[in-house]
Parts: sequence; structure tokens; C-alpha cells
Amino acid sequence: MSECTRSLQKRTIVAGPFTIPVAEAGSGPLVLVCVNGMQQTMAMWRSVLKRMTATGYRTVLFDFPNQGRAAGLNRHLGSSSLSVEQQVDVLHAVVEHVAPGQRVALIGGSWGALVAAAYASAHPARVSRLILGSFETRPNPKLRQVARDGRALVEMGRGAELGELFVAEFGGGMDAARRSAVEAQLRTLGPEQYRQMYDQARLLVEDIDFESFVNLQRIDAHTLIVNGNADPIVDWTKTQQTAARFRSASFEIVPAGHFLHFERPEILDTYASFLTADAMPAEPAADARSMS
Repeated sequence: MSECTRSLQKRTIVAGPFTIPVAEAGSGPLVLVCVNGMQQTMAMWRSVLKRMTATGYRTVLFDFPNQGRAAGLNRHLGSSSLSVEQQVDVLHAVVEHVAPGQRVALIGGSWGALVAAAYASAHPARVSRLILGSFETRPNPKLRQVARDGRALVEMGRGAELGELFVAEFGGGMDAARRSAVEAQLRTLGPEQYRQMYDQARLLVEDIDFESFVNLQRIDAHTLIVNGNADPIVDWTKTQQTAARFRSASFEIVPAGHFLHFERPEILDTYASFLTADAMPAEPAADARSMS
């Protein structure tokens, strides 16, 4: 266990009807909040902690309801799937708790990138920088097929096989240990967690365009999109077109598959360079300044 991991400050916060586990590392003036991918937990950011805290960012991890140790305050609420809007609300509660009245940087991967972008659109004054990894606003045919296959496994009561499906279809760029870890994690999900994946996959199967309910032009944060040129479920050739729909966005295409920093640890240097370029101490959010 690294020194950074040992020094994590852990707590539980209440976000509406949910209890959310939150962990922080570092003590810099800037705040970076990491947004998990679909049914990933805060553990997915373990390798990010040391690199990011060394840049002066206080790095914050958390689990959404139906992920990891997050839970509903009663059994009924804990078994309900969350919409994108509800996940945005949970993320807002975390931001309010760790950086009240301040702007933060966000980093999200895959599904977490969609939620991070949705948050930055809904709360543009609260986000200074935004990193979106493995980001595409509309599912490609391969992703829709994987989503259909995943939903079929859940319907047949074979949710424990989701890990094998995901690794086979888009996890080939990870080493054997990481592939085994993903498979093991998805074998241990509870019914409400499989339901969350099942319901989220519906948006992919139905080919719903993310931009039909999230306006990328509302995002004020300077944005970096990072996609892999070997990612079978993200069409990296459309990345430039996607970046052009933001107010301020750049992009990088890297030699990797879907699980970017798992496959290429050096991608963390790309993230750190973006976050620290002309970095200034955290400033009050615009809406917070207007209230003073």
C-alpha cells in the first residue's frame, strides 16, 4: 500500500436519501474530483492519487449509490436505479461537501465521463477544468451490442458473467492481473448493482444521444478529451468533431484501448500537465461570488 493510499481521509456524507463514502488525499489549494465509470468503484483511481496529489491537487474519490459501499438510507431507496440526473445530484452533493463555494476540476472515465460532462453543463460555474476519458456522446454499434449482451445476461440471472463479457469485448489492452480484478469485481455485485447496470445499458441499446439531454455548449470549463485509438467501443475518429461542440476543448488520441490509465500509466502525465497548465489557486464559483 502506498503512502498516499494510507493517508486517505475517509468519511461518509449524506446526499439526499443516500449515504456516500468519500475519500480524500493531499492538501493542496486545488480540488480534483474523480467520477467512476459504470459499476467501477473509487478503487479505479488508486493509481491516480499519488500522481495528482503531487501536482498540488487535493484529490477526492467517492462511490455513487449502487456502487461500492454507497447505500440508500432505507432498503427501498437503496434498491432503486439512479438516472443520469440523480447521479449529477449526488456528484453535486460531493462537490458542495469537499469544496463549498469553490470551483473544482473533474475527471471521469467512460460512463463517469458522461456524468462529469452532465454535471459541468448543469453547474457550469462550479467546474474549472474537465478531463473526459473514453468519451463519446452516442454509442457506436459495438457498444450497443455489448450492452444488449450484458442486459441478456442479467435477464438470465447470469450477471456474474458480465466481467468476462466486458474483458473479452473491450478489456484486451489491460494486463492479466487487471483483467482478473475486473472479472472478480463484477462477479460480486449485488442485485441492485446489476439492476443499475441493466438500466444504464438501456440508454446504450436504444442509441440515445447524450447531447439530446446535455448541452455541451453550457460547459465553461476548459476541457480535455482523451480517447484511445484501439478502443473498440469509442469511435476515436469523431473526437475532433465532439471537441468542437464545447466552448473550450482540446483532445488527444493515445495508443490505448478503453481503460486508458490502466493500460498506459503514462497517460497520467497527460492529465497532470493539463490540470497544472497555468493553474491558479481555487477561486469562488461565480454564483458564490454573486452572493457576497
